[in-house]
Amino acid sequence: MRVQSCFPFTVSVCLNGRNWLARQLDQAGIDYRQCQNCFPKLSEPVAAQALMNQQLQTDWPKVLGQLLKEAHPLASEIVAPLKQGYYWSAAETEYATDLLFDHPKRLAELYPEFLRHGLSSFQCSDVLRFLGKNRPEVFCGELTGTLKHRPEGLRLKHTVNGNSLKIYDKEAQVLRVETTINRPRDFRVYRPTRDDPNQGMKWQELRYGVADLYRRAEVSHRANARYLEALASVTGRTPLHQEALGVCQALIVEHHRYRALNPWSLADGKSATPCRKCFLF
Repeated sequence: MRVQSCFPFTVSVCLNGRNWLARQLDQAGIDYRQCQNCFPKLSEPVAAQALMNQQLQTDWPKVLGQLLKEAHPLASEIVAPLKQGYYWSAAETEYATDLLFDHPKRLAELYPEFLRHGLSSFQCSDVLRFLGKNRPEVFCGELTGTLKHRPEGLRLKHTVNGNSLKIYDKEAQVLRVETTINRPRDFRVYRPTRDDPNQGMKWQELRYGVADLYRRAEVSHRANARYLEALASVTGRTPLHQEALGVCQALIVEHHRYRALNPWSLADGKSATPCRKCFLF
């Protein structure tokens, strides 16, 4: 926490959800190995995910208010003449999705393919779709992509008007996709309308206030999921001719010989009923 020493005595709080999770795991008696900001080993990943999800149900004004009392004990006295309290908002949020690989060698093989695919295949419209913008033709702003060498390794980052999506590997076993939101007003939240006396619900700009943190997490989680789904198309590395070998050779099953399929044959291509033991996908 950092307290500004002059009016209006702004308080900045930096909170790390992974370190918070480590304390939750200690209390639950779950074995883990933490390296910096990730967990290369988790004895109970399902239970760990459930604990992580609990963070989204936090009563932020209550938690931050308690931290304020510890770091700035004179705060209540200072704001008393104004009859106001602190308004808590989130200047920046980072939401990361980690995929843990059993073998570092496997991630090392795939990661260059992921980077190449992200650089060569993801168009501006794709990046906008990852962040929930389904009408790229009406987008007015700046979109950039950067590939950087960092101490941890290579990092690919896509930035849209100050918000970003990035991918990088950590500790040789963790593939991380992370959404960072600096401009929440580029997104929408379904909430009551302040000017409507009937408190009708409608889609409105996402606010900086902690009341909309749950929606930030939802938006970020979906962005990460879309990005990972797009990367999944590069995991199949077997050449097509090798995939076809299995159906392009004759088979003998239970003393019966089944002829090979010919993918270029007009008869095999039009056949509605394939061989009983041979299928071509």
